[in-house]
Formats: sequence, C-alpha cells, structure tokens
Amino acid sequence: MPDDQPFILNLPELSDKAVVAIHHFLQDLVDRFENQYFAQMHRHDQEIRQRRLEQLAPPPRPGDDPPF
Repeated sequence: MPDDQPFILNLPELSDKAVVAIHHFLQDLVDRFENQYFAQMHRHDQEIRQRRLEQLAPPPRPGDDPPF
C-alpha cells in the first residue's frame, strides 16, 4: 500500500464486553511495547529533534569562526 493512501480498517460490530476486553488487551500490549522499547523510541525522537534543530540553526556567517 502506498504511503499516501489512507489506512482503512473495517471493524465488525462487537458486544460491549468484547469491546472492553479488546481495549484492555490493546492497552496492555502498548504498555508492554513501550516498556520494552522505550530507550529506542526515545533515542529516535532525540535524533529527529536534533536534526530539526540543526535545520533551524542559521548558517555561520563569515568571521564567526572561533579562533581555535
């Protein structure tokens, strides 16, 4: 599927009990995923922030170089 196409997920009708059970399962899954991969997600976010800061930094002007 191309990246520019929306993701469409047709979900079936579910009972209230099933919806709550699936919701709890998904929350638990996300909690476990975040606990396992927190450092990697944090590192990735930091790299993106650093690249954005570097893109926003004005280019050095001639004569602004430090003497050492």
